[in-house]
Amino acid sequence: RAVWRLVWCCERSHKAEEGAVRGTIEEKARAFQGSLTCFKKAKTFEAWLEHRWEPHVLLADGREVKPCVQALLQAPPERRPVLVVALQPNPTHAARTRDWADDLRWQGGGSVVVHVVGSVDALGALLDA
Repeated sequence: RAVWRLVWCCERSHKAEEGAVRGTIEEKARAFQGSLTCFKKAKTFEAWLEHRWEPHVLLADGREVKPCVQALLQAPPERRPVLVVALQPNPTHAARTRDWADDLRWQGGGSVVVHVVGSVDALGALLDA
């Protein structure tokens, strides 16, 4: 039985072409006694956060990470994830996301720290930390 949930928020998370990525993410979660839940949009994640909460890690793509974090900043601290990860394979987009995450920390959003990774493989190292 899983003791925590990895929530992947990505518009393409349910698409067949993302099957290999989804499988890898699910394997990484299971390796640490977790389970995977996929949401296409931040709004669905926000609704889950309000009504059905459990210990979780948030993994979001570059498009969904910002609205997800905005929802987290509005949520009570006990409902926030233990880890927030932005998956950005494109180095240019990853740099922009890192800049945004750094700005967020300095603007008072430091209660939510966003880790930016370029691949799903880097997720395992964060989960192991």
